Amino acid sequence: AIPRVLITCLLLWLGCRWLVATSDYESLILNGVALAFIKDMKDLIYTTLVSAACKRECELTRIRISPCAKYERTNFVASFKALVWGLLALTFVWAYILYFQGVLVDYRWDVADVCLRWEIAHGVHMHV
Repeated sequence: AIPRVLITCLLLWLGCRWLVATSDYESLILNGVALAFIKDMKDLIYTTLVSAACKRECELTRIRISPCAKYERTNFVASFKALVWGLLALTFVWAYILYFQGVLVDYRWDVADVCLRWEIAHGVHMHV
């Protein structure tokens, strides 16, 4: 389980960096689809390469679940966990944009000045 968590965290970090570095909307959508493809690659490999007999064996494997867990209803703890995960996700996005991303140096919610300096330095000034 630990390698999967590490791979997921690395993919999250590199994926955010890759999407932030995208220059236009069309490429952003295309890169987002490519990132989703990479994320789902393990399922694609399983579906394609694992034989039907092995898949059937996995499906027939039963894990005992306690009777009380089968009929457990949503409670305060479960709702609180979902809220905490949502807040952690929002906090990650906020912290990544403000502190961790290295694509737009000195980014403070307005890219006009940063882009203008880059365009002038590279001779592709597009502002009117």
